[in-house]
Amino acid sequence: MKKSYVYTLIVVGFAISGILFGCVNLRRDYPIRTFYVLEAKPDKIIPQAQDGPIIQVQLFRASPGFSSSEFVYRTGESIFESDSYNAFFTLPSDQIRALTSQWIRDSGRASAVLDRSSRLRPTDVVEGNLVALYGDFRDRDKPRAVIELEFLIMDIRPIQPRISFSRSYRESIPITESTADALVEGWNEGLKKILTEFVNDIPEEKAEDGEKPATD
Repeated sequence: MKKSYVYTLIVVGFAISGILFGCVNLRRDYPIRTFYVLEAKPDKIIPQAQDGPIIQVQLFRASPGFSSSEFVYRTGESIFESDSYNAFFTLPSDQIRALTSQWIRDSGRASAVLDRSSRLRPTDVVEGNLVALYGDFRDRDKPRAVIELEFLIMDIRPIQPRISFSRSYRESIPITESTADALVEGWNEGLKKILTEFVNDIPEEKAEDGEKPATD
């Protein structure tokens, strides 16, 4: 009786260990979701212009196909796929809006760059649109990171605001391999090129004499 009891415990023990081991393996083999952020820094920082415009990046939209945080891959002429296991930590349009504000601040083209929630009144506002952000994998041997942005600057000092600048920028960066890490590196490189061009394109309008940020 005692030997039979011990044998039963051993069998049950192995059974429980097998179940637990199986559960651990299942959890370990389950795909992990990875989150990324966009990074782009200017090569140099220029002090803010004393008589430059007062700028606020108010709005940054995203085209419907690129408004999600999930990565997008183009695998055919009219075929786009989303990747639920590789995604941005926050919406890419929000990340690009924040980076745009920082680049304008560091470019020396403005006397002040206001936060979107600021109660101060800017002289000019920037609006942007994320037109495209995807991995172009149509040619598996030559993958590319594609990013396209639109920028619009409005002078809001007149009663009727006027558009002082509008342009689209597109970069298609070759990447070493068709992986999420390589794709993000390509997007970062493309974003840096676009923001470098954009801040250099900002019209050199000067604030009116004695003009300072005003509260509403």
